[in-house]
Amino acid sequence: MENLEIIKERNDMFVEADIIVDKKQVGWIEIVEDDDEITIADLQIYDEFQNQGIGTAVLNKLIDEHYSVTLAPTDEDNLRLYQRVGFEEATENAPEIDQGLGVWTI
Repeated sequence: MENLEIIKERNDMFVEADIIVDKKQVGWIEIVEDDDEITIADLQIYDEFQNQGIGTAVLNKLIDEHYSVTLAPTDEDNLRLYQRVGFEEATENAPEIDQGLGVWTI
């Protein structure tokens, strides 16, 4: 997706970032970075911008930039998105972030 920006701001625990497309904020993300690995703590695309490929583009950008990306889906819609992008359920060394639908990694 062209014109996709992830503008990061660090705090003590997370990297919080605004998701910008065509100079409009369309959502936000919180991640925990550890060298070349990240865990997505929260990813939100605002309702009016959903189903336009933005979430997929954000995930693909993060996958391209990091060796390992881990997350825990909060609902079935999120899980389908993560599976479509290529995430697989983690069977070993999964962080303690499971929210009921397992921990997924790529």
